[in-house]
Amino acid sequence: MLSAIENTALKVGLKINLKKTEYLLVGAWVDPVMISLSSGPLARVDDFKYLGSWLMNSMKDFEVRKALAWKAATRLVKVWKRKHMSRSLKLKLFLACVESVLLYNAVTWTMNTTLTKRLDGCYTRLLRYALGYTWTDKIKNIVLYEGLNRVSLRLQERRLRFLGHCYRSNQPVSKLLFWDHSLQVSESHALNRGNRSNFTKLLMEELQLEVEEIKNSMLNRADWDKRIKLVVRESSKNN
Repeated sequence: MLSAIENTALKVGLKINLKKTEYLLVGAWVDPVMISLSSGPLARVDDFKYLGSWLMNSMKDFEVRKALAWKAATRLVKVWKRKHMSRSLKLKLFLACVESVLLYNAVTWTMNTTLTKRLDGCYTRLLRYALGYTWTDKIKNIVLYEGLNRVSLRLQERRLRFLGHCYRSNQPVSKLLFWDHSLQVSESHALNRGNRSNFTKLLMEELQLEVEEIKNSMLNRADWDKRIKLVVRESSKNN
């Protein structure tokens, strides 16, 4: 496929830049893989940054977003220190200029307990910084988050809605959502919980449903919305 693209591009005077082109392998590869252009072999990488996000590891992408969010927050330090600016206005600026940076692409993260705690902790510190609270103020989170749910809960709702939209889209992503490479190895290979991707296993645990039940619920928008609200409500009670 790459050779076909290269040959077609050459016909109109375009060349693929060898130094700027890299490739990434996903899944288990038994045989050595070498991808080359006519000008030489391409560099192989273990991770790739695409549209501002790292693809292979949700925790790594979160760490990058966290650093960028803090950078955005500290740039607004003069705004946060304005004593006569209302909390509501500061909160609107925070949501638009800091939270949006932190949660960029977050709906695609594979959330687990560790990542959820790291995200909530980072968000709380950012919010304290923006609203002018320090650790010596000893303000409780219930006061800090007045009128605002924990970020992990809002992300959970946003992520589940996004997944339902993807599955109902009838686009390639709807087939990739629950795709499992073990099905491609052998048609006679029996699929069990041990074969599931981490994403699928976490989704099943989160919803307390089997894959087929999740799919059926996603196809019914009204049912999926009700299930999302129920899951978020239960998550809020447990935390």
